[in-house]
Amino acid sequence: MPEINLYYEKTLSKQNLEDLNFKLIPIWEPKIILTKVDILPNSKTKITYQKIKNNQYLISNKNTNRDQDQYVLNSLGFGWKTVSKKDFANTSQFLVEFWLTKIFFIFWILTFLLIFYYFFYKFFPLKIISFIRPISNFLFLTFNFLLYKPLLFIWQFLKSFFIKNRFIFLLITFIGIIYDIFFLKKYFDLIFLFLILLWISVLIAYRAESKVSFVFALVFLIICAFLSIIKKGTFAEKTAIWAYMFLVVGTIKSIVELKVNQKDHKEYPLFFKEISNHVFKFILLVLKSHPRK
Repeated sequence: MPEINLYYEKTLSKQNLEDLNFKLIPIWEPKIILTKVDILPNSKTKITYQKIKNNQYLISNKNTNRDQDQYVLNSLGFGWKTVSKKDFANTSQFLVEFWLTKIFFIFWILTFLLIFYYFFYKFFPLKIISFIRPISNFLFLTFNFLLYKPLLFIWQFLKSFFIKNRFIFLLITFIGIIYDIFFLKKYFDLIFLFLILLWISVLIAYRAESKVSFVFALVFLIICAFLSIIKKGTFAEKTAIWAYMFLVVGTIKSIVELKVNQKDHKEYPLFFKEISNHVFKFILLVLKSHPRK
């Protein structure tokens, strides 16, 4: 059987190998040897980007494999998506777009409509602009009927549902944080943001003070120090990040408490007492449901 030698300059990924689509003659399976030639001056890895529009960029990865291309796309962070991709001999091009710009645009339009209403309808009830007031009133009523009332109904429903099941959401939050620290090797911005928002919602549902978030930040700092002692650097790094996030949430909430001066917040001993009661009831439920021998 004949031998076929394939010579290539860059690292062949699985996708590049499948794109070759060559047929071998004779039909018997020959022995294929892949031989990498010496590194040439033009085979160095190079990553460049070019602005196409206000929210679109063209990223060119030269002499990179599939895993490296994926790493570059993951490093862009939350809010970016890949619109198109083109592969050339030794270059891969990705057209990426920041999709949050559209949401910001809709937000500014709604803000402008509200300002338009309050500016002309509330503060300038003059005869000279009386023709503007019906238009402004119509826009406000339309916004109130199509957007404000449905969103208010959804918010009240979610708030009631969240308060009734707040302990379950608290368990989901801490299970998610533990899973992110010890089981996820990579960083996922969406999961990170979701857990932070879930933790803030739990604090609001329990009407807990900012001290609660500071206590958990201290606990995670202690765990981080312990993981560093036993030389678990990756786990210690993620634990330190979560400790920092608890500190940030606690600081922001303390500022809000000073501004709003709410008196219905629960002190952190009462917060932990209520949580311990839920845990005790959960353990009793598990023990009762377990069949006795």
